[in-house]
Amino acid sequence: MRENILENNSTGPSVSAGIRWFENMTSYINILKEVSDSVGNEIVKLLDSESGLITDQVILSVSIMCLAVLLFPIILFLVVKLTKQLQVFADDLKSKTKRLDIERKRSETLLCTPLEVVNMLGLVYQNYDNVLDKYDVYKVETIGDAYMVASGLPQRNGKNHVAEISCFALEIVETIRTLRIPHLEDEVLRIRTGINSGSVVAGVVGHTMPRYCLFGDTVNVASRMESSSEPLKIQISDSSKSALEPFPGFITEERGFIEVKVCFNIHFFSILPTCVIFRCDNNIFFLYIVCGLFIICKG
Repeated sequence: MRENILENNSTGPSVSAGIRWFENMTSYINILKEVSDSVGNEIVKLLDSESGLITDQVILSVSIMCLAVLLFPIILFLVVKLTKQLQVFADDLKSKTKRLDIERKRSETLLCTPLEVVNMLGLVYQNYDNVLDKYDVYKVETIGDAYMVASGLPQRNGKNHVAEISCFALEIVETIRTLRIPHLEDEVLRIRTGINSGSVVAGVVGHTMPRYCLFGDTVNVASRMESSSEPLKIQISDSSKSALEPFPGFITEERGFIEVKVCFNIHFFSILPTCVIFRCDNNIFFLYIVCGLFIICKG
């Protein structure tokens, strides 16, 4: 039949040819309908499958979200409970030999269990941090029972660093004076405070646990000021005394000289408690050296 169509021969009317043409066209139409129905059924199956997958994913996502909402308070409670125990690694040694500095602070420490010492330091540092937020003072690090902070870096604050850190030291001493340790309620915790001002080298050191560190004689002198200070007193170097002169709200008294490891003598003073606490307007300081003031407190 295809050949007859392609030859395009002109013939007269033929009933048999018409019947044959009709039957062939009917077969083609039936085949096309079957193909169409088959394709339609496949499309419906694919749509049903995709719809089922999407429904399952939505149900799974909603279930996970509900589970997360239900478990979040439990996980938060467990995390808080675990973090409270992170610092409880102190061991009580039955036998030990150690050279002791017979001092009130050290003897008080010997009356405490390891856990009580850790809790005491946590309470003291918490009070330090609360006072720290009130002033333009940067916490550098804590080493054992030493708490080191600086003013004038990493953000410059002009010449106000000496006033900021002196006010911070005065409030720290007053706060600790009234602080009561739960297991030593009848005792007063005594801290030594030392202040020095000058230039330092500052930078981030380390790769695994990078830290912002300070180096130089200024830091060493501040440490010496602390170690030679009297309990509940604020001892400052002569450089800090000179820097405090523009601020009339501070009262100091002379204490004498002290020799430090950097091979020179330091004339040092003490800041007396005063009710005059003030803040100054921030100014731009000079650019070429890092200038700061350091305070180290030991409990």
